[in-house]
Amino acid sequence: MEEKIAIAKYPIGLDPEKLFITPKLNYAFIRMNNICNARCEFCDVWQTAQVDAHKQIDIIKLWQELEALSPQEVNIHGGEAFLSKDFLAILDCNKNTPISITTNGTALSKKIFNRMENKSHLVRKFYISIDHVEPEKNAESRGIRWLTNNLYDAMKYIKQEIPNAIIITNHVVTSLNYDTIDKFLLKMAELNVDGVNLIPIKDYPLLFLNKEQIKLFMQKINDLLESQQIPRHLFMDANYEIFGRSEDDYSRAEMGNYNASSKKACAIPLTTLFIDAVTGNVYPCDTTMYRPNPDQYIMGNVLTSSLHDIWHGDKFSLFRKKMYPVITCDCIKGCDPANRLR
Repeated sequence: MEEKIAIAKYPIGLDPEKLFITPKLNYAFIRMNNICNARCEFCDVWQTAQVDAHKQIDIIKLWQELEALSPQEVNIHGGEAFLSKDFLAILDCNKNTPISITTNGTALSKKIFNRMENKSHLVRKFYISIDHVEPEKNAESRGIRWLTNNLYDAMKYIKQEIPNAIIITNHVVTSLNYDTIDKFLLKMAELNVDGVNLIPIKDYPLLFLNKEQIKLFMQKINDLLESQQIPRHLFMDANYEIFGRSEDDYSRAEMGNYNASSKKACAIPLTTLFIDAVTGNVYPCDTTMYRPNPDQYIMGNVLTSSLHDIWHGDKFSLFRKKMYPVITCDCIKGCDPANRLR
């Protein structure tokens, strides 16, 4: 198979040591809302208040502040990003910042596509969340009946309607889908997706994998790679060892602890921020808001401070030193494998 560089979540070539001396925002996240039309079995968004961005946040002003920090990419998500009242406003006011969107694909409409076509050179990536390769099971898992027939249609439509669109599938690996990973990967290769982002299940012990399940998961992937049915660059960052590489790693993974042996330093806060537009809180990455005691990870709030002041503030600076060059924070136990620089 032709050699190809695996797609990365973060811009390739960033130097952690230089960023530690002078932090530079390269990748930002905006959680637009807490509104979702899915009822995923391992997510509680649909069980909480369905609210849009905070009424006191001027989303246009916030976006202008964000663009002033010159990120290479901004990821927009929710909830469900396409259900946000401010989504189109951001598209319209965006001047030159590449955008990626995380979505289940079901809220796409012709109106949204028409707007995105006008900014197609800036709408860069789509992260599509899929739990099961079989449309019926995926629809059941996500609580969206019409996904039975439309699971892959949205992906094909994006490729057709938006030139050079990049599609990455987010696949949360659980005890309910680990044994079909081979079928899932073959289907993604057939659909010609640009990358598969494997994410280990977090904060939901009923769906953690045991050692034997992890080993079967790994065996199925290795068999596909060895038989050259899929290329390694199909995986984001060419990484599929999301549960680690050793028996000790697998033992930790059984308890929902990941990355402990492989990730000793984290440079992500040197180049990232996460804005929760529902509350105004700003976090150092896209996972810390969802860790235990998330208040400890709040770097500031856009209702009371500018993004510039938060990014350059003492609290952010102190947190960066807790993460690099040596991690001294428990957030690593729930970190996504794709949160790495290369």
